[in-house]
Amino acid sequence: MFSTQLVLNSSTYSSAGFSIVWKRSNTEYADLSSYSGLCLTYKADRPFRVDFKQSSITDYNFHGVVLPAQDTFVAKFIDFANLEQEGGWGEKVALDLTRQQGVQINYKEGIATSLEESDANRLKNVITVSAVSLGDCDEPVVEDSLVVLAPYNKAQQVTIKIEDRKSVV
Repeated sequence: MFSTQLVLNSSTYSSAGFSIVWKRSNTEYADLSSYSGLCLTYKADRPFRVDFKQSSITDYNFHGVVLPAQDTFVAKFIDFANLEQEGGWGEKVALDLTRQQGVQINYKEGIATSLEESDANRLKNVITVSAVSLGDCDEPVVEDSLVVLAPYNKAQQVTIKIEDRKSVV
């Protein structure tokens, strides 16, 4: 579970997130080009962004997609063909599925500000991920070489305090 609260309209852009990193050596990248996408089973109070961290992108404007809020767990297929970089900032770089470092799940100021003012809790988001697998959601792919590193291969809870938000990437 990941929980965060953003501070809007401050002098710095507010965002928080966490990453799932593909286990590889320091010089190798995960090659996901033989897969059509990724299945993420989650629930979330607010929409959030899922980015695919590509080694050739240095400005953090990774290819990704915004997923909607969900009250109950849902398996969502993220089609690699639909991934896009965010508009309005950063260098445009082609998606290269052969140079993947991991998946980044984040809640950003841009998402919070796009929600209706009447959403009193729009600055807060609790995102709970119960499963991540390569392939479609009906037939997930088990890939032994892509594993969660110990000791994180168990249920985790991450809480981000407001004063820590600047140190979270």
